Amino acid sequence: MSIESGFVDTIFGRFHFEAAGTGKPVLFINGGTASAREWRWVLPALGEHARCVAIDRLGCGDSDRSQLGYDRQTITRGLLACADALGFDRFGLVGQSFGGFWSFSIVFAAPERVSRLVIVNSGSGGPLSEAEIAQRRERSRRGMVGSPAGWAAMSDAEREAEVDRTIRTIFANPARVPVEYREYLRWQMGQADPAQAGAVADEFERMGRERYDLIACPTLIVWGEADSMNPPDRGRRVAAAIPGARYIGLPGVGHSCQIEDPAGFVAAVAPFLDETNDSA
Repeated sequence: MSIESGFVDTIFGRFHFEAAGTGKPVLFINGGTASAREWRWVLPALGEHARCVAIDRLGCGDSDRSQLGYDRQTITRGLLACADALGFDRFGLVGQSFGGFWSFSIVFAAPERVSRLVIVNSGSGGPLSEAEIAQRRERSRRGMVGSPAGWAAMSDAEREAEVDRTIRTIFANPARVPVEYREYLRWQMGQADPAQAGAVADEFERMGRERYDLIACPTLIVWGEADSMNPPDRGRRVAAAIPGARYIGLPGVGHSCQIEDPAGFVAAVAPFLDETNDSA
């Protein structure tokens, strides 16, 4: 199955998307300051089970940079406007890493619009202990992985070193990383708007204290269990906090499991999409 590409316009800016399949809609939200390209290894296969649309968040990839800022309310409203422009009234969400933060933010802002939820290795969404909140503060000061604020001023050698560091961080076994991903990562780092770095740092604490017990949509937590940033216990606690949520771990796989183990990721998510199609 081929991947489509296009743009939709909203009052918040223009969004780029990549899509595959037909049926009940599911919106895929990128982590960090990455892009829809991060889903290319799974989008066609999952498109056999739903209408799967991966977007570049504002300030990422080929989408516009946000002219209204990157605070939680603005970006959440922008994502809902993007869903409107795509023609999605009620839709599923798949959010990886920082994309999990935005997926949860949509669920809390507009629960009636979310039909089903998949959270993937997201240390920035879900309940947080006080120790984890302190860790989030420190991570926010260092900046998001894969989005160095000084990218534009780096030498070629420094950029390659940053790419290497990011790959070592987000994959358990860099040998499994597709050859083209290195170029994707370099491109994404250059495209990302540095203004978004740290824009929601305080919101991580508020997100950690949200009422996860009130989430009513079917929820699946998928976790690469060799994630050096977010251990699997984190994913299990997120699942335990949400009524009826299920946890599926992918052993030996790192933070970006949809890239490192696309077959395992599809095997985890596709049945969930099939099971929840009636509720979508």
